[in-house]
Amino acid sequence: MTNWLRRLLSGVFGLAAVCAILAVAAIRDGALSSALRSYGFAIAGDWYWLAFGTSLAAVFGLAAWRIAPSRSGRVAQRSIPGDGTNSLLNRFVWILGLVLGALAVQWWAHWSEAQKLPMPPQTTQVLWFFPILAVATVAHQLGHALAALTVEMRVSSLVLGPLLWEVKDGRIEFSVGRASMRSYVGGAVGIASTWADEPRWYRVWVALAGPLANLFMGVAAFVLALTAKNSSYESHWTVLADLSTISAGMFVLNMIPLRVGRFYSDGARIFQMLSGGMWSDYHRAFAQVSSIAVTHLRPRDYDLACMERLARTVPEPTQAVVYWLYQYECRLDRGEMAAAAEAVNAAERVSVQAEGGLTPELCAEFVYSMALLHGDRDRARAWWNRLESFRPWYRCDYWLAHSALHWIEGDYETARSSWDKGNDLAGRLPRAGAYEFDRHRFALLREAMDEVPVSAAAAGLLLS
Repeated sequence: MTNWLRRLLSGVFGLAAVCAILAVAAIRDGALSSALRSYGFAIAGDWYWLAFGTSLAAVFGLAAWRIAPSRSGRVAQRSIPGDGTNSLLNRFVWILGLVLGALAVQWWAHWSEAQKLPMPPQTTQVLWFFPILAVATVAHQLGHALAALTVEMRVSSLVLGPLLWEVKDGRIEFSVGRASMRSYVGGAVGIASTWADEPRWYRVWVALAGPLANLFMGVAAFVLALTAKNSSYESHWTVLADLSTISAGMFVLNMIPLRVGRFYSDGARIFQMLSGGMWSDYHRAFAQVSSIAVTHLRPRDYDLACMERLARTVPEPTQAVVYWLYQYECRLDRGEMAAAAEAVNAAERVSVQAEGGLTPELCAEFVYSMALLHGDRDRARAWWNRLESFRPWYRCDYWLAHSALHWIEGDYETARSSWDKGNDLAGRLPRAGAYEFDRHRFALLREAMDEVPVSAAAAGLLLS
């Protein structure tokens, strides 16, 4: 079965799971339920309809998960050694959510009956679920963002359902639709550090703040719902009850270490940051790398020891290539050319095992380094051929690689023309560390083009 058909069927069953809840709610409020009750079928009470609707949703949801392509389904839910998650829990945690939600709804139903509060139709309550979930999600993400501001971090991106705000090339961009491909859990927030040696507890605090925001909102809504009797908002008590239930559920589920698609729950990230080892290094490295696009920090500020440990311990070859190249960038930015060349060699050795995971940006990095640091036209050309198998993107790093390749091959006119195009693009980028490093790489190449004969470069004399 092709992936597009699997995705279509998965979507159909996912929609059926939602429709099942709506349909059962409508039946419960309709004539069928009344008829069953009139004939003395006590089983037709709240528990029956709740269990029936939950079971239908679970069946359709399980079908959607089983049919979905493995990259976004079963493989994406597998735990990785040391990440604190459990594969079985990752796959079926939504059933736990359904059960807890069903129990909460039933408790509120009995409580409202005892309090003689007005109970809206079940269909209306189900339809209210999505706006309330959106409110709880916004509160969760704002909790992360506000906590980041208290420790002088910067918010680099914010995803709320299909909406995406992000800082890209120094500008704030907004888009609709693409965000759903980046987040499988309704929302996400990107946080950037403003200094290199960031205390670990800062990130722990930011990760914890999202669930805490849900907990505080849930407690506040719970108290208001309990005191709704004879109040001005008595007729809307169910909205507060649902908000308290959903917020409390988000707190509980987020504090459980889970892997959902490519993302980890806040509980999993907190566990990883506090557990030490590879995962603690990963979060430290991620914080440093993500910050250079929106702060003054540059690759020279990377923790080299952390990057080297990750390069030697991560299980995926593509990730190892990336961490070796981070070391290369750090060394190059510090002017340590020989050490930078050694890091590139290590990255190239590992890249043999990562054929399917290399990106055009990584290939461009190899082209530039093979020309500038090694003076090896054959290796530079080989990496350029791999780069050309991708769709060209024509940003400054593309022209940097193109210029370095033609310079090392002796085509000075093309090399200078490409350098001018790329350097002009780099000059327009904002004053952030990542873009200062891009301008630095252009300066290094121009210095080599102007001062070092290509014959010397081809002999690898740039390292001396």
